[in-house]
Amino acid sequence: ISLAALFVALAFAIFLILTVLRAPRIFGDWLSGRRRDRGFRALSRGMIAVGAGDARRAKRFAAESRRILGAEPLTLLLAAQSAQLAGDGVGARGAFEAMLEGPETRLLGLRGLYVEAERAGEREAARHFAAEAHATAPGLAWAGTALFEHQAAAADWRGALKTLGSNLQAKLVSRRDAHRLRAVLLTARAGEVESSEPDEARVLVLEAVKLDPGLVPAAVLAARLLARTGDFRRASKILEAAWKAEPHPEIAEAYAHVRPGDAAGDRLKRAEQLVAFRPMSAESH
Repeated sequence: ISLAALFVALAFAIFLILTVLRAPRIFGDWLSGRRRDRGFRALSRGMIAVGAGDARRAKRFAAESRRILGAEPLTLLLAAQSAQLAGDGVGARGAFEAMLEGPETRLLGLRGLYVEAERAGEREAARHFAAEAHATAPGLAWAGTALFEHQAAAADWRGALKTLGSNLQAKLVSRRDAHRLRAVLLTARAGEVESSEPDEARVLVLEAVKLDPGLVPAAVLAARLLARTGDFRRASKILEAAWKAEPHPEIAEAYAHVRPGDAAGDRLKRAEQLVAFRPMSAESH
């Protein structure tokens, strides 16, 4: 009994000693937990303020949560959103740039910087951020769409074609829409090199016609390039297919003059031949 009591007393003494030694760390952890709880409460209130459109409270809680929690992803997001709400573009960009440092927040930062660049009308910067995001995550819908639109607007046909292929592979665009868009881009590229590189232009526009036979600019350009090589029959067939899909004045004009030097009577016969494909169309009349 004495030995048992001794062991119990010894165990209790060791427990007391260890508790005393660990007390500062336990107390520090408790204080730290309370501090983090306060930080997350500020973060939560800041998000609610942003949702409510209260710029003043959002900015105050953003500063408080950032001071307590440091560069946590959500504190950076709150700082950016509160700055955007207050119309502080510089502050918003600063918060989004800080997000680029962490792999978890990099895409969020690029998205925010893209939006800010678009708002400021900085088209080249917006394109850069979209390209960075697309390279990081090819399956990201906003980045693929934005990069494609910027490339097309800048007449970067090669780049737009490459991005379109990537978007199709990532299933960001349907195959049907991708074929239509590719046909448009190929036609634009062919029109650009029609005078300098007619052979390349012909290859490009014939692929466009194959992808979308009803695309009027592609059909007219293809017919013009084929007629220059004396292939009037193929040129006529392409225009007829486009007319069957959707009659258009430019198709009629190209079809009537597909063979240079034809007399007016010959052009009339060709017009009558074209009308026969869609006799009830307003364009036919």
